[in-house]
Amino acid sequence: MTDMLGGQPEPLEPLDLHDVLDLHDQLCKAARNIVEAKNHDYCGEGGCSPFANFQRSESLGICDARLGILMRLTDKLSRLVTYVQAGRLKVPNEAWNDAVIDSINYLVLFAGMEHERQGTRWSGSKSNGSTPTTNRAG
Repeated sequence: MTDMLGGQPEPLEPLDLHDVLDLHDQLCKAARNIVEAKNHDYCGEGGCSPFANFQRSESLGICDARLGILMRLTDKLSRLVTYVQAGRLKVPNEAWNDAVIDSINYLVLFAGMEHERQGTRWSGSKSNGSTPTTNRAG
């Protein structure tokens, strides 16, 4: 935002914890909306496993689905490294914050797939002492 005389932009106040938590909420909401939309695009109206696109890498004998997720995460991290080093990205309509949101989603998908493989469900957050719980009959 420029000053009232149309000069240099006014410096922004440093972010505080409230600002960062607000950003966290906004990023996670955007990430969740994208996961929903992409799951539709990969699976169609009926839906399917949120991991189906990555499980195809296993069925094709390419790699473990978790490694497929990590490969895509590496793509996003590489774009962020380029942004930091070059100060810009060249692909139109894909800003650095898109790579951040996609990274959030890949990490959530990895966690979900790992919980599924271990037969666990996430029961809360680390901050309240909750841990994943086993759902398999023992």
